[in-house]
This record gives sequence, structure tokens and C-alpha cells, in this order.
Amino acid sequence: MCRIICILSFIGLGFSTVSSQQIKEEQVVFFHGNVRLAGTLVLPKSPGPHPAIVVVHGSGASDRSNWEDQTRHFPQHGIALLKFDKRGVGDSSGDWRLATMANLADDVISGVKFLQRRTDIRSNKIGVWGGSQGWTVASLAAARSKGSIAFAVVISGDPKGLWEQEKYRIRVALAQDKVAKETSTRVEHLMNLMQTYFATGKNYGALKECAQSPQYKKHLHYVVRGGVIPPENHPLVTYWKLNFSYKPLSIIPQIHCPILSLWGDKDSLVNAHDAEEVAGKAFRESNHANYTSKVISNADHGLYYRKQSGIGWAKDRSKFAPGAMEYMTSWVLNEINKE
Repeated sequence: MCRIICILSFIGLGFSTVSSQQIKEEQVVFFHGNVRLAGTLVLPKSPGPHPAIVVVHGSGASDRSNWEDQTRHFPQHGIALLKFDKRGVGDSSGDWRLATMANLADDVISGVKFLQRRTDIRSNKIGVWGGSQGWTVASLAAARSKGSIAFAVVISGDPKGLWEQEKYRIRVALAQDKVAKETSTRVEHLMNLMQTYFATGKNYGALKECAQSPQYKKHLHYVVRGGVIPPENHPLVTYWKLNFSYKPLSIIPQIHCPILSLWGDKDSLVNAHDAEEVAGKAFRESNHANYTSKVISNADHGLYYRKQSGIGWAKDRSKFAPGAMEYMTSWVLNEINKE
């Protein structure tokens, strides 16, 4: 762990679904420029004003239900929760596939500013919570927020970037399937062609030709979900070209709020121990005063309990890794209760 902190002890800290008698929900809309962002504000019924958390999406077409299991308990601890549909998803306008990481981070900051204008929210105690790609977006939001974000909780992200995370995911899948060396070599070649194209915008034809050849096509599902290379003008291709070169490590010196970063040691999508080491080194070199990290034992990408390593997420999502939610919530409450 990069920094030893005193964690509050909570006897009987519960993480069951919050009763409707304990909370109230309000459908809200806020804007980032001309992008309309729709969401749900979950408020404790206890007297306010309340501290608050803005939930930050992972990758893909995520709506306000993203990370529901990991965050739904906060209102029962007196913390308001703002969940919103990613741009271009649900009731939100725009298109996340045409957005940079900075665009998505600024959507989050717009949510923070929306909360700051409310009299039932403590404007100086608004944090962000992000998982997977949300690790990257929430961290960037904290760096760009000019002090409006009071704290950040980020889980299961790769500080080296989107492509590094993809390469790890692919190699884990190849190892799990115990493929022949010839298969691994072909998949690596496909990955290199994709890397060249995303980095330079050139040689799409070479990538497409290789991917369609019989000896490579049968392995394409390792590299591209669905096993099909999309057309060059497809919005997902645009998204990768826009964000391929973004390095989360580059903005760490600009993060000044307290930040907690968690990973699971059974995560097949992120190399947890490597990610903790790389992020920790960057935070130490930037002399960050309040960075805490931990790799949770027997936890997957969503911190669900998983005893054995395997591909993807744990099949049983009925419980979290022992101590994961308690540790996270204790840290958040500790930050909120600071003067």
C-alpha cells in the first residue's frame, strides 16, 4: 500500500440494498455545453446538506446503472449520489464515441458544478467515484476541476492507458485458452497493426486485409469483440483514434485532492500489482500528500469475490471480496469528516 492510513472501524457496516424508506430519488438534468446529461440524484432522507459523490462510468455505452452494486450503499451513510447516463446513452444527448477523455471528464465536472448549486449538498464535500475506464476519467476530472472535487475513489484502472489494458486483457485470454505459440504470434501481429493504425491513422488497409485472411480471421475475436474489424469511419474507430495516445500518468502531478485507488488481485482485465506499483510511483514522484492504494485479495474487476483466477468478471456477483466495501467506505467517511 502506497500510504498507510488509519481506517475507521465500523461495527455492523451494512452493504445491502438501501430501503426506499431511507432515501429519496430525484430525476435531474444538467449540461456540459450543449450536451444534455440526464441522471438520478439519490438523497438520504436525513436532514441535509449532504456530502455527495458523482459516479463515473466505465467504458462503452454505460447508463446511470453502471457501478450500481459498488455505490448504492453510500446514501445510507448520509452521502448523496449522482448517477447519470453517459453522453449518447439513455436520456443523455451527444455521442461518447466521438468524445475525448477530457470531454468525458468535463461531463463529470459539470455534474459536480450542478451539485454545488444545490442548497441540500455540501459544496465543499463533493467527490467522484470511477471504475475501470472510470479510473482514468475520474482522475482526469480531479486534475481539471480546479479544486471543486474534494476527493476521488477509483478502482480497477490501468494508469498506463487504454491500449496497455487491452494488451493485458488479450494476453490473459490467450494464456487461459492455452493457445499454440503460432496463434499467439498471429494475435500479436494483429495487435501491432491495430496499434500502428490507432497511433498514426495510417495503414487501415493493411490491418483490414490481414484481419480478413483465413489464418488470422479465426483469431480476431481475441483482439476485437465480435471478431469483426469495423469500417474506418465507424464511431468506435474514431473513439480509439481520439483516445489511443492518452496517458493517465501524465495528469497525476495535477491531482491535488485525496485519492483512493483500489484493485483486485483476481482481475483479468488489469494487472493489479503492476498498476498499483506504476501509479504509486507517479504519485510519490509528484509529492502527492494524500494518495492511498490497495490491492484487494480475492477480488475481480468490480471487487466482487473471486477465489480463483479466470477470464472476465466473477459469475457470482452476490458478494464482494471480504473487506473491500468496508475499506472503501471507511476511507470516504474519513475524508468527509475532516475539517
